[in-house]
Amino acid sequence: CRFAKYCDTPVNILEELAKDSDIEVRTEVSKNPNLPLNSLIELAKDPVMNIRLNIASHNIHEKNKITFVEVIAILAMDEALEVREKVASNPNTPINILRQLARDNSREVRSQLVKNSNTPPDIIEYLWQEYKLFDPNNYNTPSHIVAEVISQTDNIEKLTNIIASNFISHSQVPAFSLEKLAIHQSNLIRANVAK
Repeated sequence: CRFAKYCDTPVNILEELAKDSDIEVRTEVSKNPNLPLNSLIELAKDPVMNIRLNIASHNIHEKNKITFVEVIAILAMDEALEVREKVASNPNTPINILRQLARDNSREVRSQLVKNSNTPPDIIEYLWQEYKLFDPNNYNTPSHIVAEVISQTDNIEKLTNIIASNFISHSQVPAFSLEKLAIHQSNLIRANVAK
């Protein structure tokens, strides 16, 4: 099992380990970044969810883009919610698959999309309009969504989270939203705007 996770393990050995009957061996080999396409595809269909989660967590290398797209497309349709969530949260997931996941039946999957730094603004816009999902920590969140959230809530905890998210200091939040917060009844809100 110890050879399965080493980056310099020869491909033919990785292929054999990916077919091993032992779950622990397949789990370890599923973490190896040098798995060949046939092993990635095989493990993406493994009956053990943790193995599929490991494959969904893989980082993409430039030489493996085509491989990754094929594998991640399989995982995006996985029956396990956790696997689809991992695909939705992976910043290497291709945009066409993120678009597919935006229509997933699971709120948890869609929630991971609004947190994903690779999710484009139009998908975030769709998720806001259809499901009122929003993450102020994602710099791709359109500023008008932040402004709308600010204008629709007086919840001090929610406003504090938005302000503390670093989004406001790095974005073009409309001045009228900042003005509203600057005169908020809570000194905590006003102090956070001043930072």
